[in-house]
Amino acid sequence: MQRIVCCCLLAALVFCAFAQTGNRVLNISTADGLSQGVVFDILQDSEGFLWFGTKDGLNRYDGYRFEVFTNDPDDPWSISGNTVTLLFEDSKGRIWAATDNRGVDIYDKITGRFHHILYDPTHPGGLSGNHIVTIVEDSSGYFLLNVDGKEINRLKLEDAFFEKQQPPQVIRIPVPKQDIGRQAPGTILRGIVKDAKGRIWVAGPGVLYQLDVQKRSLP
Repeated sequence: MQRIVCCCLLAALVFCAFAQTGNRVLNISTADGLSQGVVFDILQDSEGFLWFGTKDGLNRYDGYRFEVFTNDPDDPWSISGNTVTLLFEDSKGRIWAATDNRGVDIYDKITGRFHHILYDPTHPGGLSGNHIVTIVEDSSGYFLLNVDGKEINRLKLEDAFFEKQQPPQVIRIPVPKQDIGRQAPGTILRGIVKDAKGRIWVAGPGVLYQLDVQKRSLP
């Protein structure tokens, strides 16, 4: 819900900025090919494409038309779920799409395939959960995934990740238990960010941690 509100506020700010300069504002809706009106996240990639994570599919917009990616139960390379809640582009131009409690998919622009990284209870070296809230790439090329209610998940993709199709080894970084009111102490993260100096900051309810990348731990 917060991400939807942020997208709406962003649209309003863009509208105000364009209105003040006298520029034209283009309204894009489902009538233009957007698959769903509920948009959870928006990303402009390094090639200039706009990506929209919606309640019903991942949309790519080239300025003229939409290409919509949805789950096909008969196609293992299709996106894992239709509710796309988070979008991210890494330093190699790969598009990551987190779906509603179905882990994260990484899109191969050459083959058009989605490669899935999912939680598997029988695989302790994998993700600790399927609900991904934040994705950050650190200065050494590792990715930090904020898994809702779980540890921070740290992983790295091989250069030939798409070709080898091997799931990455995940390092789980414990998060200090926080007092969340009347409930028992739990693990809640509000977000992970990288600052201009490459430092990683982790925010929780009323607390802020700096991740020790070398020790792979929080204070």
